Amino acid sequence: MGLFDRFRSNKNTNTDNGVLGPLHLDGWTAHIDNPRNLKPREWRRKLVSPRGEIRFKLKFYGERQKGSSLIFGSQTSRPLLYAYSEITHEQTLLFDGCKHGYDALFGMDFTQEQINNRPAEHVYIDKFGCDTFAVILSAYYGFNYEEEATDEVDANGLVELSDGSKMPIDVVKRIGFDFFQIIGVNDLQKQTDILNEELS
Repeated sequence: MGLFDRFRSNKNTNTDNGVLGPLHLDGWTAHIDNPRNLKPREWRRKLVSPRGEIRFKLKFYGERQKGSSLIFGSQTSRPLLYAYSEITHEQTLLFDGCKHGYDALFGMDFTQEQINNRPAEHVYIDKFGCDTFAVILSAYYGFNYEEEATDEVDANGLVELSDGSKMPIDVVKRIGFDFFQIIGVNDLQKQTDILNEELS
C-alpha cells in the first residue's frame, strides 16, 4: 500500500474539484487520486516540493496538550507551521493562524508582537517517535464570497480587513477558508492528525 492510499476511494476521480485552495501553497502540492469523502467546497492535496520531495519534518509554534496529537495556539497567539526539507534545507509555510482563515481576516486583530513573536522552533514528533511525514492538507470554504461579500468589495476589487488594511477579493477567496487540517503519515504509514483549526 502506498503512502497516500488511505485517502483514496475506488472512484475514478482526483482532488481537482474546481476549488483553488490556499494561495501560499501554489507550486507545493499535487492531487490525490480517488479521494475519499471529498466535499464540494473542500480543497485537499498532498504536499510535494518543486523538486518532487514528499517527506518532510514539521516545525511549529504552538502548544500540544498532554495525550493529544494536535497543535494549538498559545494563550496569546495562533499556531504557525512550516514543512522543512532535510535534503535542500528549504522550508515552506503550511499554516499561519494570524494570517490565514476567515477569523484572521475579519474576526481578529492581532498585534505585530503577536504576529512576529512566534518562533517555529519545535519539531513535530508523533506518538510513534517519528519526525518525518508525508503530509495531507485540507481547507474547507464554507463562506460563499461571491454571494455574501459582494457589497464589501470596492471599485478596485479590494475588501477591508479587520485591521483596516485592504486585500484583493480574489486573494481573500483563497486564504479566507473556515477550516484547515494537516495530517501526517509517518514512515510506518501510521496517520496522525496534526492540526484541525476551526477558523470562523
